[in-house]
Amino acid sequence: MSLIGPRPPLPREVVLYTPHQMERLLVKGGLACICQVEGRSDMGFENWIESDIHYVKTRSLKLDAKLIAKMIGAVLMWKGAR
Repeated sequence: MSLIGPRPPLPREVVLYTPHQMERLLVKGGLACICQVEGRSDMGFENWIESDIHYVKTRSLKLDAKLIAKMIGAVLMWKGAR
């Protein structure tokens, strides 16, 4: 597991994924990704999966650094999952 990357799904969720949604599994799972810093509680499942796929397709060291900074801010401001 890495610090930044899509949260690992439960096996019971993966069996329901479409082929497009399986793309989020192409990288090592992480503790936080785009949806964790953008307010996962306010995001529907489809948007959550799409944000993970967007991360997989655009990941870079710069994006990871930006997400780490946002993650620290989200933790300090109590923003995110409820």
